[in-house]
Amino acid sequence: MRRIPRLAVQSTDVKKTMNNKLKRRDFMDLSAGALMASAVTPKSAAAAQAGSSRPIRLGFVGVGDRGSYHLDIALGIEGVEIPAVCDINPAVLHRAKRWVEESGRPAPRLYGRGRTDFERLCAEEDLAAVICATSWKPHAAIMLASMRNGTNAVCEVPLIQTLEEAWEIVETHESTGKWATLGFKSVNSTFTNIVHQGILGDIIHCEAGYVHDLRLVKFDPEREPWRLQHSVNRNGNLYPDHPTCALLPVMDVNHGDRFDHLVSMSSRAVMLNQYAELFFGPDHPYATQEMKQGDYNCTLLRTAKGKMYTLNFDTNTPHPRGLYRIQGTKGVFFRSRGDRGVHLSRRDQSGARVGAGGGVPEGAPAPSPEGLLRARGWLAGREARRPSGEGPGAPSRAPPPAPTGAPG
Repeated sequence: MRRIPRLAVQSTDVKKTMNNKLKRRDFMDLSAGALMASAVTPKSAAAAQAGSSRPIRLGFVGVGDRGSYHLDIALGIEGVEIPAVCDINPAVLHRAKRWVEESGRPAPRLYGRGRTDFERLCAEEDLAAVICATSWKPHAAIMLASMRNGTNAVCEVPLIQTLEEAWEIVETHESTGKWATLGFKSVNSTFTNIVHQGILGDIIHCEAGYVHDLRLVKFDPEREPWRLQHSVNRNGNLYPDHPTCALLPVMDVNHGDRFDHLVSMSSRAVMLNQYAELFFGPDHPYATQEMKQGDYNCTLLRTAKGKMYTLNFDTNTPHPRGLYRIQGTKGVFFRSRGDRGVHLSRRDQSGARVGAGGGVPEGAPAPSPEGLLRARGWLAGREARRPSGEGPGAPSRAPPPAPTGAPG
């Protein structure tokens, strides 16, 4: 049995750790976690294609609500072929086939013989990458099947469900040379550059979260009803990857700093029961089903160098989309739905040099943060567009079935 990573480390251990060369597993055992993210975009695919005469061959596993979005994007990229598609739902599988044909490409081979038919796709197809957008449970198994058959893999979040799956992916990468990574969530280079140029000073605190009202998605049997069972069975932050992958570079986590402590807690759970009662009646099983997942979860993390990170998770309450906030000693960057900006201290707005120690060459004119940011409209108050809010909406189809006991 592998050791569970320690979440709290004494300061003497931190200093020793940072000053000594560690073996790979010792380092990971001392870390609260390591997240990685990459993006597959039309621009990056086109750039790769420009240097090669070979097409980029992608195989898709999962082409339902989310997977069809990624398939649609891939079909709009010149030089990308879709020779294979896998799904357990015949309707969406044949819809994907039709889309590929309508794009002028050859019909893909279909893999739909059951929940493990992705193994046959990985074994039989010659692909540049496997794109996974299924429900959460099989993510790691699909990544491992792809890597073991000599193909890189890109996955929707979350990549893993257990620590054992994480180690298996790391060790399979080391033995095969193939990688499996989170995709479709690019690092925000703009505010990372703002931080690394020193415009906000030294980073003290970051806040972000997956804050997205998904009640309709959970209760719609044709979208992602498997999410609902996770709320029945589990409690915690089930979606840390979305916001955290963008903020790791900002906090220098795994590049000179690391998380060394966390505490997490959840509120009571009432919203999903109320939603079921409102739309399906008080006698529906989900109107009274005990939900382990609190409606709001907050996790506080601290790095070895003293940065704080507030990580929020809320997919059950009515609200606009989530918030990013990066607080430094000279100012703050913030972004939420329809509102974003940078607020700097009066001294820095006057044109004082920022980013000392690398941001500005000696002898160069001192930059004005206001001038740097005005072009982007990121000074506080530049964007007044504010949405009226996002309600959960009413389900347009039949209510979901009774609880099954096992999340997807």
